[in-house]
Amino acid sequence: MFRRLRMVKNLMRLDAISTPEMAFALLTVPRHHFVPVNTDPYSLEAIPLPDGTSVTCPLFVSRMVELLELRAGQRVLEVGTGTGYQAAVLSALGYQVTSIEFSRELHLSARQNLERAGISGVDLRHGDGALGAPDRAPFDGVIFGCAIPQIPRQVAEQVRRGGRLVAPVGEPDVVQALTLFERTHEGWTEQMVRAAWFVPLKSHPQTDD
Repeated sequence: MFRRLRMVKNLMRLDAISTPEMAFALLTVPRHHFVPVNTDPYSLEAIPLPDGTSVTCPLFVSRMVELLELRAGQRVLEVGTGTGYQAAVLSALGYQVTSIEFSRELHLSARQNLERAGISGVDLRHGDGALGAPDRAPFDGVIFGCAIPQIPRQVAEQVRRGGRLVAPVGEPDVVQALTLFERTHEGWTEQMVRAAWFVPLKSHPQTDD
């Protein structure tokens, strides 16, 4: 718990946490259950995974989740579960979480990690994140843990009016723009927040649950 507290204090010094709810969620989730052994789970760095992806750094997790401006009980779709850490934080904030992962190996790993961390109620799915989860729509917020060139059409249609979507936008192997989108009655607005570097969205898996 001491290392978790130190991580949160460091994030607060960087102005990466703006609400007490986020601070509490980051203190609640045991990040060491979601990263490989022999790594420092409470550093502020992204942690590489053997498949070439990584566990998103807590600074980006905090900023991206807070940009959604959700309230407890609202529905959020996460595209790119990874090891499950961000889904755990979303759940700790009291959101109804549906999370989709392309890689079956990561999907199964996330399920085990969440169980080890004592976190239940997350709707984990293995499949094509670009298709979203129409049976759970409309969503109050959508968060991408991977880079996209543009919002997938089917995901966009699953966001309610007034809902928000946060994603790193750009091509692979270049610096992307972390972007906040909001769906209004007139269409979509967008605001670039900061530079980012995420692995690209993978879609069209060969198998699905």
